[in-house]
Amino acid sequence: MQKNGLHTQVFSGLLLRPRIVAGVFFSIAACSIALGIPPAPFSLFIPASTGQASLQQIERDIRNAYSNLEKNRIGKSRLAILAASAHHKSFKQLDRSQTTRKERCAARKLRREIRKAKRSIRRNEKALVKKSLAVLRKKGPYAALDFRKEVITPAKISYREYAQIDRAIIRALYKTRGDKPHIYARKRTEQSLNPGKVVLESVQFQSGSASLKSNGREQLDSMAKVLLRYSGVEAEIHGYTDNVGDARLNRRLSQKRAQAVADYFIRKGIDPSRITAIGMGEKNPIADNRTAQGRAQNRRVELVIKDQNDS
Repeated sequence: MQKNGLHTQVFSGLLLRPRIVAGVFFSIAACSIALGIPPAPFSLFIPASTGQASLQQIERDIRNAYSNLEKNRIGKSRLAILAASAHHKSFKQLDRSQTTRKERCAARKLRREIRKAKRSIRRNEKALVKKSLAVLRKKGPYAALDFRKEVITPAKISYREYAQIDRAIIRALYKTRGDKPHIYARKRTEQSLNPGKVVLESVQFQSGSASLKSNGREQLDSMAKVLLRYSGVEAEIHGYTDNVGDARLNRRLSQKRAQAVADYFIRKGIDPSRITAIGMGEKNPIADNRTAQGRAQNRRVELVIKDQNDS
């Protein structure tokens, strides 16, 4: 009875001192959280830390990479591993106070897993290249092209492996046909272009200025691609102005406008010897100079494709 009475007295004393009980309880909880082991009563109420969330995302990315690798989706697997590497880098940039020792150890293990997954992706790519070359040796270039279309292309391997397979197939086609296949012989059929004139309608200038407006760059880019594709073509760029101002000054201004377009093409990789800039001044208006809209249309540039027989 005395023993039970003593227990009752101690328990009733603690109940009368709730601050002491709460202090002890929360001290234990704080120590557990600092060690990375949240106590059971609080585990449902403590949100995942920033470091823990990053680690969970890295684990998901690695699982995603391996699942895509099993389905022969090498491109998607590589993207997942790149995402895992990015999340790992963001974890490393976190302040040390935001992560626990346990999380840092887990991050080092995940880093090793990322490297292992990268090696697996690389091995799978090399294995696909070997299979493709084996098909090329045993069944010929056309079977290798079919294998490339059905297996290699959906896998989306890296550009280096693509290039290795394509070079081998092209060499085999050389030996089989004695010439390049038509799909690789574009330059042979695209050296000529019908002569004519193209009005670059989107390419416009401010009045009295030779600076290009931004809305015409899309058309200039498309014309630059055409000139790059037809490498044997020479062109003249004719610049025009409206009739506002002195005719001699307009002639100089039109030359500057034509040269601005020529410089744009040169920056895109076109040989300067293929382009000639000519200022036409106020000649050949295509609209009425008495209206603002007509004058804007007359401030234009024309691309003239030269006849190759004349050159």
